[in-house]
Amino acid sequence: MLHLRRISPIGCRNPIFWDAFRAFSSTTDQSSIRKAVASILDSLSLKPGGTLVLNHGDSDVGKSLIQLAKERKLRSISIIDDKPGNPETIEELKALGGDIIVPLSYTKTWYMKRLVSELSPIAGINLGEGYQATAVWQGRG
Repeated sequence: MLHLRRISPIGCRNPIFWDAFRAFSSTTDQSSIRKAVASILDSLSLKPGGTLVLNHGDSDVGKSLIQLAKERKLRSISIIDDKPGNPETIEELKALGGDIIVPLSYTKTWYMKRLVSELSPIAGINLGEGYQATAVWQGRG
C-alpha cells in the first residue's frame, strides 16, 4: 500500500507538523495516484515558484508528485535511496520534470544544507518510510 506519511509545511520559524496518513488504494493505477497527489498539493496551497522536498521520488507516488509539481511550476528536490542504478533513476526523474534529484547520502552534506538554504523549500513531503524530507528542511538555516 502506498501512503503519505507526513506533510510538513515550511515557511515559519516553528512550523506546525501535520501527520496526514492518507491511504492510497493498493492499486498502482496511475490515474488514482495522480488524483490523490493532486489533492494533497491542493491542500498545501503552494504558489508557483516555490520549492518542495520529497523522499522516495522514484516511487509511483513520487513520480506523480514530481510531474504535478512541474505542471504547477514548483521546483522539486527529490531524495532517493542510495543503490546501484542511481544514475539511470536520476535521468528518469529528470525526464519526468524533477529539478534536483539526490541520493540519501548527499542529504547529510554541507552542500545539501547550502542548496536548501538557497532554495528555501516551503514543504517537505515524506512518502513511505523515513523522514528525510523533514530532516533536510529542518537543517536549512
